[in-house]
Amino acid sequence: MGTMAQKNGLSKGYVFYFTLLLFSFFIFYPLDYMWKIVNNSSELVDNSVVKTVLENTLNLTLLSNYIFWFVITFLTILSLFIRDKFGPITFVNFLKGKYFRPKREERVFMFMDLKSSTTIAEELGEERYFNFLNDTFSIATPGILSAHGEIYQYVGDEIVISWITKNGVNRANCISCYYKMTGLLKDKSDYFNDTYGTQPVFKAGLHFGPVITGEMGIVKREIVYSGDVLNTASRIQSLCNEMKTDLLVSRNLISLIDLNFLDKKVKSIGNISLRGKQEKIELVTLLDDD
Repeated sequence: MGTMAQKNGLSKGYVFYFTLLLFSFFIFYPLDYMWKIVNNSSELVDNSVVKTVLENTLNLTLLSNYIFWFVITFLTILSLFIRDKFGPITFVNFLKGKYFRPKREERVFMFMDLKSSTTIAEELGEERYFNFLNDTFSIATPGILSAHGEIYQYVGDEIVISWITKNGVNRANCISCYYKMTGLLKDKSDYFNDTYGTQPVFKAGLHFGPVITGEMGIVKREIVYSGDVLNTASRIQSLCNEMKTDLLVSRNLISLIDLNFLDKKVKSIGNISLRGKQEKIELVTLLDDD
């Protein structure tokens, strides 16, 4: 179930339907027209039949229809490729021109990093490790979508997920996203054992705050978030191993969330000094509510 194969299959699917449409226009229609002529004629097929087919299949009206549907099909396939590139939510915002000019907004960020990634990479080798990551992210993605998260970027074995704050705290989406993703991966534990001989386990750090959001770049334009909240969330995630937990959340964020949607209890880790920051920040983790 390699995601690389899935993506290649998706791309080939677009090309297949595109080619099939053109084939039906330029082959099936003339053949169908010729068949009708032959069935309605007692004479053998001769040059007049061929001439009639060409005159009726290559006229300007029919050719204009070919061109029209060619353009429609091409634009549809192109939009599907672009949507897959940006993600459905970001793609809609891009079409709306929401970030043509930089804007200030408040967002939640979750940095998720694969545990023991160096060891796994050494054991699997480059190609199998790449497929392992593809499978991992592919299987976990429905959990992101069901929690209304936006995939900001993949950085090697790390994935960054974001929400507008009101969407992230609503029904505890930003926290439940982590548990949905890890739950989906556990459901496929047999597959990972059989295929790779190891399991993907993530550690995550969450924080929220103001960012400047806008399009950046000339040759390759992307929607970029800029703000201290990203650095803070990343550093929170980096403390998971030290704090012996797979999930760390800032107290400021957890105070906005209704934990009744999670069936979890909060355990304070304490006020922690983050690298590069003067002020300490209180971090919490979540435990099963026994």
